[in-house]
This record gives sequence, C-alpha cells and structure tokens, in this order.
Amino acid sequence: MSHSTTNTGNAATLAKGPTWLQTLALLLVFGLIVFAVTRQVYVGDSQIVSTTGSDTAAPSAMPRGDQLEVNTAMLESLLSFDSRKKDPATLLLLANKYFANKQYAEAADLYRQLSVLDPGNVDIKNNLGLTLHYINQSEQALAVLMQGSALNPDNQRIWLTLGYVNMELGNLDEAKLSLETAAQIDPDNDVGRSASKMLSEL
Repeated sequence: MSHSTTNTGNAATLAKGPTWLQTLALLLVFGLIVFAVTRQVYVGDSQIVSTTGSDTAAPSAMPRGDQLEVNTAMLESLLSFDSRKKDPATLLLLANKYFANKQYAEAADLYRQLSVLDPGNVDIKNNLGLTLHYINQSEQALAVLMQGSALNPDNQRIWLTLGYVNMELGNLDEAKLSLETAAQIDPDNDVGRSASKMLSEL
C-alpha cells in the first residue's frame, strides 16, 4: 500500500510541473545537444553522401553543418518533456536526424510543423519538398518547392531540389530551367557543381 501511495504522490507531483530532477535532466540533454552543434561547427563534417545511394548528386535536406550525430531518442525525449512547448531548434534537429535515417514520413511531419511555425523559411520548404518527394507525394513536393523558390529566388539549394524532383518525375524542361538557375547563382560551390552534373545527365 505504501508503494502505491508513493506512486500516487509522484504522479500528483509530475502533474503539477517538472521536478528539479526532471529540470536537471532536461538541462543535461540540452547541454549535450549544444555540445554536438558546437563541435560540428568547429570540427566540420565529412562529405555528404547522396540520399538516393546512386551516383547522381541528389540534393540533401540538410546543410553540411546540420548533419549531427545526435541520438534520436534523446531528441524525442526532449520534445516529449513538455509537448506544449516544442522548440523549433529541437524540432529541426530531430527532423534532420529522421531524414538522415531515411525515416522520411517522420521527417516530413516535423518539417510541416516547422513550416507552419516559420512560413517564410525557404530552407524548411526545401527540406519539406524533398522529403515529400521521398514519400511519394511529389505533386505536393513541387507545390512546396515552387512556393519556396518564389519566396526567395536567390536560394540556390531550392532550385537544385526543384530541378532534381522534376528530373525524377520526367519533367525535363522544368528540370533544366531549375538546374540552370541553380548553376547560374554560383557555379563554383557544391550546389552549383551538383546542378551542372545533373544538367549533363539530362
């Protein structure tokens, strides 16, 4: 009986709000995430591998600095700590981790949430569009990518993704136009070189 009473008391305490122990655990998890982010910025990361596993230079949903070795369960527990307060930075880390693990449906759900929270963020629209394509929602993907390219026509990555998705769907004229736009913005960086490589394969 005393064990049941203790459990009831603990449940009542948890219902009121996080204890100091839970808060300490949250701060520890947050500190590990900050450490991972900081380490990635200074150490840099290895070359991005194509998400399709082929030789085609497929665009990635994640900029180079966002490919982090962060435990998915850790991020999920951080989000579930208080479901009413979903921190966009944590959502993005988890979405990118899902994408890296090829859990595209889970990634798409989080990218959708982030797009609602920040509708003007073209990088999020890029990530959402690419992920939607990977879960066979390519028409929605094109709509999202077109919206993003209209919001910021100078965003090179979204033109690359738009070209890639159109190329995959056999829309070769649209693919060529998007890839040429991406290549013209900066032909000498990784995105520009990927666009030129895809153009050579059309």
